[in-house]
Amino acid sequence: MKEILQQAITSHSHWKYNLQQAIKTGKSQATVDEAKNAHLCELGKLLNSAAGKALPGYAELTKIHQDFHEEAADILKLALTGKQSEAQTKMQLGSYFGQLTAKLVNKLADLDTLGKV
Repeated sequence: MKEILQQAITSHSHWKYNLQQAIKTGKSQATVDEAKNAHLCELGKLLNSAAGKALPGYAELTKIHQDFHEEAADILKLALTGKQSEAQTKMQLGSYFGQLTAKLVNKLADLDTLGKV
């Protein structure tokens, strides 16, 4: 489970890069629906498992994770529909997306540090 947690930290941190690429190119390997679905990624699968549901702070982690995916999907939709400026604004330092990314990564790192997985 520790490996899944580390992968989740890495993959969710990489969303910023992937979204920036989508803003630049207007293309993405992920669809908006895939980006929005918090159950498709490894963290989502973990959170849907019995072990995931037993994690401390499960409800908060699940909410942050879902919000993260919804905001990423909103940014991706803007990027793919030619609204690069709006998408870029939603990615600026201090943006809601940035705050969610930090919260999610910090929450996962805390679980890892505490040895809860």
